[in-house]
Amino acid sequence: MNSLPTTRTQPGWRARFADFRPLLGVFVALLAIDVALLLANALYYLAHNGYGQIMAVGLFRARLWDGARDESLIEWVGYVQLGGAAILLLALAIHRKLPLYLAWSLVFLVLMLDDSLRLHENVGHFLVNTVHLPSVLGLRPNDVGELCSWAFFGVVLGSVLVITHLRSPKPARHDSWVFFGLTVLLACFAVVLDMLEIAVWDLLPLIGHGLITLAETGGELVAMTFVLARVLFLARQHEVTVIPRMDAVLTGSSARMSG
Repeated sequence: MNSLPTTRTQPGWRARFADFRPLLGVFVALLAIDVALLLANALYYLAHNGYGQIMAVGLFRARLWDGARDESLIEWVGYVQLGGAAILLLALAIHRKLPLYLAWSLVFLVLMLDDSLRLHENVGHFLVNTVHLPSVLGLRPNDVGELCSWAFFGVVLGSVLVITHLRSPKPARHDSWVFFGLTVLLACFAVVLDMLEIAVWDLLPLIGHGLITLAETGGELVAMTFVLARVLFLARQHEVTVIPRMDAVLTGSSARMSG
């Protein structure tokens, strides 16, 4: 008697949610860290604007809490997030054999190196000293040079992304659009808001500068958190790990010994 063919049922939303529940906890923890760091940044501004005599505020006078500085704790957390995203995307590119993920890994790596090594600022200084850039729309020559640096990186990396995007399957292109949106969000805070503050610098009161700087720092940090969260989701979805699971290593070793 022939048995009836069986159909494989897809797991329901409860099963899928249970599978990704640990990632939700990680995402919430990352956002909680962001909020704590931004609160510390706000207390730093208060400590340097007449409220340092309050003990709870005075504890945050150290430059470590100033998110506008490259050596601040907020900046280092951002570097770790972008660096982690780049490493996982590299592993994902190798696992799925898709150059598009490698291209996005390169993008986030360049963003991390540009910020940590101040590449755009150094290129801006070089252009000012060699080309003698003018002031434009209230921006200083150095600012114009930094914009030229970002434009150069954007054209080069954008060309690589377009080529790999067009040659990738639909699911990977969907992931690429998500990363593009998050990168635009990051650029809005890191570039647009920064340049806007410089252009209207003389028109803003002191508290206005503090609020814009805090918004810029917070926007960048949260955008990088979303980037890392999205990459972690993809790594979980495709079972990609940078460090092999111990049970898989032990299973492989046992199989070789028995063989």
